[in-house]
Amino acid sequence: LMYLLIELGRMCKVKEISDRDVVEVALHVYSSWRSDVESGFVDVENLKGGITNSSFVVTNRKRKEKVLVKFYGEGTDVFINRSEELKILKLFAAKGLTPRILGCQHNARIEEFLEDARALEPKQFRDERFSKAIAKQLARIHQISSPDYTGLSQDEFKLLPNNIDKNSGVLWKNVEGWLRLASDLGESIEKEYDLSRVQRRASQLRVILEENHCVSEKSEFEFASNGFAKLKASEILDQVRVCHNDLLSGNVLWRNEIADVTLIDFEYSAWNPVGFDIANHFCEFAGFELNVDYEKTYPDKDSIQKAFMHSYLSTINQSDIVQDDQIWDEIVKRLYLYACASDLWWGSWAILQATSSQLDFPYAEYAHLRLEKSFAFHARKAGLETFDL
Repeated sequence: LMYLLIELGRMCKVKEISDRDVVEVALHVYSSWRSDVESGFVDVENLKGGITNSSFVVTNRKRKEKVLVKFYGEGTDVFINRSEELKILKLFAAKGLTPRILGCQHNARIEEFLEDARALEPKQFRDERFSKAIAKQLARIHQISSPDYTGLSQDEFKLLPNNIDKNSGVLWKNVEGWLRLASDLGESIEKEYDLSRVQRRASQLRVILEENHCVSEKSEFEFASNGFAKLKASEILDQVRVCHNDLLSGNVLWRNEIADVTLIDFEYSAWNPVGFDIANHFCEFAGFELNVDYEKTYPDKDSIQKAFMHSYLSTINQSDIVQDDQIWDEIVKRLYLYACASDLWWGSWAILQATSSQLDFPYAEYAHLRLEKSFAFHARKAGLETFDL
């Protein structure tokens, strides 16, 4: 714990990154560019907008080449295991799912730059064509860590991260650990975010998900009648795979054709239930807007969600499942439970960032939004009438 607090404190000491710093990292891989740098042919562009890392495009106008340089945010190893992230990136790049890693330094990474690639805007998630393409890519990523997948070489298999908890991945380890760390930051933080209540919610939600039932007013007969549907929803969504865990709009790039999407930024990637990854993506339809109406931003059950899940399940040969109304209702309900887990994940993350990060982002406001308004909306949709709202 003391190590984590020291690391969190380091986040206050953000060193400004100069163009020269960026170029020196690029020269780590492209040493032949040094004379071009001295001749003024190399430019640096800051890709602003990141809330964890700082990214730059380095362009050699003489050679007509570009690379992406990413500097890790100070102290972000509180949240991110960089060695595991690198292994995952190498694995997915080998499968053609992510840009290639060209080189690394202790605080930065050099990646292939995707020419003409554009990041999506949250509103574009609502385009069914994009939604289906994203679902397909996400399913392919999940499939790689499936025990039934036979496409990994022995060396590639070694790149899979360790699975800490075969039932829930890192979900509750991270949420509970980040909340404990937040509590240790002092009484003012405890009171501002009512952390005791947030921790109770986390404990209750974990029990609900792990016991595979929803808290509701159903009679024993009603529960028995849809028990099979609940079981099928659990079988689909509770599978623990290597997930992206941060599928916001800025982490989806597209080029030329809408179907040509690439998922990037796997720093939070780890083993988790696939339902968490999918629900977390649905939460990102709201973007980072603080004055948000979740009734309007969360994807519609029978259009966008169904199209997404049909594309996802078709990729893993299970598409017929969404045609069963009872099973589909239970899938939607369980995704709302995982959306609650997403609120706890990013809410606790934002509390820690708010106390120390120097990046220009309203972390405190975002923490309140996810832990209060967003959580209450998703819990209500999940049928948690008796939950501690």
